[in-house]
Amino acid sequence: MKKTLLLIVFAISLVNYAKAQNATIINPNGGEIFYSCEEQLISWNSSGVSSDLWNIDYSLDGGTIWSSIASNYLSADNTFLWTIPFVESEDVLVRVTNALDTNASDTSDAFFSIRIPIKLSSANGGETLFGNTSHNITWNASGTSNRYTIQYRVSETGSWL
Repeated sequence: MKKTLLLIVFAISLVNYAKAQNATIINPNGGEIFYSCEEQLISWNSSGVSSDLWNIDYSLDGGTIWSSIASNYLSADNTFLWTIPFVESEDVLVRVTNALDTNASDTSDAFFSIRIPIKLSSANGGETLFGNTSHNITWNASGTSNRYTIQYRVSETGSWL
């Protein structure tokens, strides 16, 4: 009887201990639209953790494959300034996990999007352009200042003009 009671108390203590360590992502938590190469703040709440070291990961395919943003990142204020990678996806998630206590972990509640802010339509490669002629340069842009610098080069390794 004493062993059973002791075992029950021990099991309840373990469950309460596991529940006490947690992390909760604040941003991005789903529905956001970010643009490649911009900086965005990843932020989360935590409680019951004894370490300020965090592993931060992202997934472009809804959580099947994860890539590291930062490992053993020291953050006393539970934030990380992330430079968004040059990719495009509608199924992006972020995950934070305490590096020393994996019970303290959270993943974005829903997908967010990463978009490429400028997509060149023409001239986009493969065209043959001739000297002393004109060619329209067109692009689609979103999330930009609408101020652009247009440059070209005449060879793959030449200087931009």
